Amino acid sequence: MAAGFLGLRMGRDLLGPRPAASEDLLPTSASIASDLKDVFRGLVDGLKHLNHRRQAAYALGAEGVHRALYGTLLLAGLLLYRNYFFHGGNGNNALGHATLLVVTSAIGFGLAAVLTPQGVKRTSKDVWITAWLAIGGIATIILGPTFNQVAFVILGFAMGLSAQCVKICVDTTVQQVVDDAYMGRIFSLYDMLYNVAWVVGPAIAVSFMPDTGKSYALVLVIGALYLAAGVGYAALTIRKPAAAKSPPVQPTAATRR
Repeated sequence: MAAGFLGLRMGRDLLGPRPAASEDLLPTSASIASDLKDVFRGLVDGLKHLNHRRQAAYALGAEGVHRALYGTLLLAGLLLYRNYFFHGGNGNNALGHATLLVVTSAIGFGLAAVLTPQGVKRTSKDVWITAWLAIGGIATIILGPTFNQVAFVILGFAMGLSAQCVKICVDTTVQQVVDDAYMGRIFSLYDMLYNVAWVVGPAIAVSFMPDTGKSYALVLVIGALYLAAGVGYAALTIRKPAAAKSPPVQPTAATRR
């Protein structure tokens, strides 16, 4: 809150970026309605820019799929702890063990920050994203159907590692490929995609997910979708023809200096 209040002392255009050559600065809004219209217009401009920066668009798509599947798997895991592993109203015990699942996932998140830079140096961001989508699918198919607490703790670690390895590469790809003038708009779309996918995946699955969370079909489908996402991303990025590649990144004033 303190940082937000301090930020009010700054002009809205103080930090830039300067508008692209093909666009003019939006006029100062006079009402909430016009502000909302400007926001909507900015998001549409961001989508149009993504159409010319396909590499960033594909990366955002991979992240959206991962979040939807990861959120669905997490919901199934929470139901398993609450209604299958510790059924009978023992909520405190279930919560204590589910916390271990969260902790191992967090360890996977942290380890991704160590592994990803080295992995990308030896391969590429696209290969790294593809690999960790595939690893997420394999881990889910192997460990998910066991419905065993120890296996799910390991699965939590693997999926936390997979999720963050993908996200680090997606964040970097967007920052490298998108023009500075559109960066804020693209990251606004990114945030929306990230959160909507996190909710929509479980919302779709909950209609046929049992109250216990135990569903062999569900974990196998999630695993298969992870593998399909990896194959699809590889087809769009690693083997795509030169004509479909994003245009080269234009240097900014800062990089020229």
